[in-house]
Amino acid sequence: MWYILQCNKNLDMKTLSGRRYKAVLLFLAFLLVGAGGVFCDDYSWDGEADTDWSNAVNWYNDTTTTNDDGYPAGVGDTATFGDYTVTLTNIPAGTMDAVTINTSGTITLGADLNTTAMTLSAGTLNDGGNTITAVGAVDLSGGTFTSTGTFTLSGGAAQTVAGNITFNNLSISKSGGSASFSGNLTTSTDLTTASAAYDISFTGGTNSFTAAAPPVAFNNTGTLTLGNGGDDFTFDGGLTATAPGTL
Repeated sequence: MWYILQCNKNLDMKTLSGRRYKAVLLFLAFLLVGAGGVFCDDYSWDGEADTDWSNAVNWYNDTTTTNDDGYPAGVGDTATFGDYTVTLTNIPAGTMDAVTINTSGTITLGADLNTTAMTLSAGTLNDGGNTITAVGAVDLSGGTFTSTGTFTLSGGAAQTVAGNITFNNLSISKSGGSASFSGNLTTSTDLTTASAAYDISFTGGTNSFTAAAPPVAFNNTGTLTLGNGGDDFTFDGGLTATAPGTL
């Protein structure tokens, strides 16, 4: 309800009347008191207090143009990191709309991170051995991504992954849609894929895949595209594909 009231401009409060209207107001009042300053806004990290993601003092609210006014906690929120070197703690479990690192610095995760879009256009992102889960577009082409954890692609939408990337563990756990990788790709420890009707495409020039339990298995039941002409592929322990539409 808080997300709807805060972010959905199509909500017509005139349609709420009587007891229902009062109930909404009471519920909103409860959230204002108990939400701990969580809004559907765009935030930039300034790290004024400590390394705690969930501390509003560490954020500048780009939407309200004020300091210490909430923190990115889930749907409707975006988080942007500039020239900072920090290991982030107490990261909320909610799925952000977008997480962006756009200048030099090193951002290290101290917990799992869930986001729709992920962009690394400069600097360094270190997963800190944690899991990053994305349900939208991923662009890691502009900086350095250091991985000792797991990167998961999830959801039923079409997802694109840009950049020459080395993943420690790559988990393609989609329920539908597609996952398309356009850069050189390496999985150093494990590549896993969920069994569901979605497409996978790798079109980078050089690709190397390792599975913790060889062979490398593509369990998707949609299409599997390996290259678009002249691309190199290495599969440690071999390759199996489960009923892909085209190979």
